[in-house]
Amino acid sequence: MGFYLGLWGLFTLAFFIGTLNGNTIGKLMRSIADGENFQIPSTINDETIVDEIIEVLKKYEIGVYNKK
Repeated sequence: MGFYLGLWGLFTLAFFIGTLNGNTIGKLMRSIADGENFQIPSTINDETIVDEIIEVLKKYEIGVYNKK
């Protein structure tokens, strides 16, 4: 979970509003970073946050977006 907490400052607060469980956030971020299929949880009000997560993962070359 420390990895996800380290990314806390990189995402907008709007993503976390209405999300009751940190495991939900972690699972979504992990699935995106691993390149797996994912379903946006119903607790996330703004689905455009997925695009923002992908942009950050690309910028910092995390997970499947690592160019090395």
